[in-house]
Amino acid sequence: MGFDDSQLATIYDLNTHKLALNRTRSVFYLTQTADWFFTLQCNLPIQVIPIPTSEVLMEYLSIRMPDLIVIDKDFETNTLELIVRLQSLMETPIVLIAPKEKKSSRFIKKAYLSGIHDVLFDPVDPEEWQEIAKPLLKIKTTHSQSH
Repeated sequence: MGFDDSQLATIYDLNTHKLALNRTRSVFYLTQTADWFFTLQCNLPIQVIPIPTSEVLMEYLSIRMPDLIVIDKDFETNTLELIVRLQSLMETPIVLIAPKEKKSSRFIKKAYLSGIHDVLFDPVDPEEWQEIAKPLLKIKTTHSQSH
């Protein structure tokens, strides 16, 4: 006794769903120095991919979409424009790493208005990073599975 086509499709969908839940999440880390690479990688089942320029980012985006994007303070001078551009291309959450002195600045307010989901301040606290990353990665996973 075998399975009919609809039963096989259901089994395939369930297996695909399980694989999606268990896969390693990818985080594109937009940075020119990679100062926080090991902090971002620590104790999370993620693959952090350092990306040094907007051009390299666009090449990577043509190959795969990340589950999360982290933009470091040193990445480029037009960070807000980049955030708006990324938000127009995809629904991937974006976290900004900003200098501590900008904590109450207009730049942070503009970054939120541009589309970031959260901000970390330099120096990055690993526990704070995990508190931010875990729910954002879960949001991305849940959203992707609903389509």
